[in-house]
Amino acid sequence: MQTSRGGLVVYRNADIAALVKSRDVSHQSAAAALAGIGEFEPPLAALSEFFRNSTFTMWPPQHTPNKRLIAAPLAPAAISPFADRFAQMVRARIEWALEAGAIDFLTEFAQPLVAEFWSHALDIPLDQCERLIKAAHDIVESFLLAPTPDVLRTADAGAREYVDTLSSALRRTAERGTSTLVDKLVADYEAMEAGPAKPADPFYAFSLALLDGFNTLAPG
Repeated sequence: MQTSRGGLVVYRNADIAALVKSRDVSHQSAAAALAGIGEFEPPLAALSEFFRNSTFTMWPPQHTPNKRLIAAPLAPAAISPFADRFAQMVRARIEWALEAGAIDFLTEFAQPLVAEFWSHALDIPLDQCERLIKAAHDIVESFLLAPTPDVLRTADAGAREYVDTLSSALRRTAERGTSTLVDKLVADYEAMEAGPAKPADPFYAFSLALLDGFNTLAPG
């Protein structure tokens, strides 16, 4: 399959499972993740904050409790009730694509489908989810082997919009009690023992987790 940005890399489930268990890709120091960002002026504050607080750069004792908290709402048992609805979304998008003929897989198929799913699962307005997908895409560009200054500045703006928007939206959903995934996140957070491993804000922690693909793709 081809996208407007080039080829699409496909991993088998076994490949993803192996990546999840690998210490080499599950942990990276904040210094390594932020290498090359420090000399920017003005500073890339949002992107730096994003990496420092992600489980991707978190080491014990913080890593395991944080990962357990954010993984539980994304485990197969929590996601499976959405399977039929998601299958309907996929079929509808495929039928639309067949009628349209040639489409851009990334922007016209994958991204709208992901936005529609999270809108349903987290009870967040679809237009907000569409903006979140765009911001997430901007953040991921910072993972390029040699990102340009413009790419990093765009990623920094995307990180601020993404975390602020998603954290606020999750908090509103929690107040309404209209998402089983968010309800589980809140319940598990309240059951955590107080201490340095407990995140200050569960919605902020969960927001960062949704981009941490090595940890969330396999159970998802």
